[in-house]
Amino acid sequence: MAQLIDGKAIAATVRAQVAQEARELRAGRGVVPGLAVVRVGEDPASRIYVNSKRKAAEEAGFNAWEHHFEATVSQAQILDQIRKLNENAAFWVRRRDMPSPNQGLAAVTGADGRIYILGGLPTFSGPTANVYAYDPDGDTWTQVASMSTPRVDFGAALGPDGRIYVFGGYSGGAYLNTGEVYDPSLDKWFPISPMQVSIRYAPAGATGPDGRIYAIGGYDGYGDLATVEAYDPNSDTWTLGSLHVRRPRRPRRRSRS
Repeated sequence: MAQLIDGKAIAATVRAQVAQEARELRAGRGVVPGLAVVRVGEDPASRIYVNSKRKAAEEAGFNAWEHHFEATVSQAQILDQIRKLNENAAFWVRRRDMPSPNQGLAAVTGADGRIYILGGLPTFSGPTANVYAYDPDGDTWTQVASMSTPRVDFGAALGPDGRIYVFGGYSGGAYLNTGEVYDPSLDKWFPISPMQVSIRYAPAGATGPDGRIYAIGGYDGYGDLATVEAYDPNSDTWTLGSLHVRRPRRPRRRSRS
């Protein structure tokens, strides 16, 4: 049986929900959503449409901007305005999607200015070893050499030598303490010494001012870790810090098979 719905009432409910989420975003993170419109010419219907969208955005607590050009504007001028909007730090801009949905991956900005995404769990078939490089200037993704070991929930950092280091994580039903390093100039991966902690799942990774790579915290199958290890790329050695505090045992994280 057909059901008559009240479109205006539904729209009002949706707008109220969006306004509430905008208020929460402003209060919690200091971020104000915005709507930017580029309009060309004097088409009456377009003007009415844009004005209504600006009004709705402002009523929801958004910032709203309209950039209007005469019909004689060149394509180059329009593209230049879009470029300026894309480069404006006040705007979030949708970029090209990753090659596939993914979670539990690592991301590192390379010395070449590209953003590398490594490993993760793109499907329920298990962790992947795939690596892709994103070029912000060209808005393109390129697949590069895969890691030797598929990994999910692992640490990664850019070394002072311009190479990308990965360590720990989960693969093939087991937690890892192994690591490897990627050389972009050769497009090859090389093994590095394993960490001293026998298991380090979901560690944080960072490069220190001393040029060493740090593996921080994580999970060892029994509890959360407070240990910190430092890797020296010159000697291929890990040094374990003295602090070792474990929280009470808790259930193991979800399966990453």
